[in-house]
Amino acid sequence: FRCLERGHVRERCTSAVERNDLCYRCGNPGYGAKDCKAVAVHSAVCAEAGRSTGHKIGGAACKLSSKKSPKRGKRKGKAQGG
Repeated sequence: FRCLERGHVRERCTSAVERNDLCYRCGNPGYGAKDCKAVAVHSAVCAEAGRSTGHKIGGAACKLSSKKSPKRGKRKGKAQGG
């Protein structure tokens, strides 16, 4: 994702904000969550929206990403044999 907000893929992102260089855990630029040494988590997306930031970007506590992605529907019809 370019903007790190939920609900769409990079190709359909209309946001002018680019956050793809930010760590998902602490919100600092230059490294990923795998290399994060920060003690406290911080959601950069929620910080910009003026919301509580004591969680990782897209985590369960993230109010901006609490909308569940729509589940794909089951295929109708019979499965094709191979």
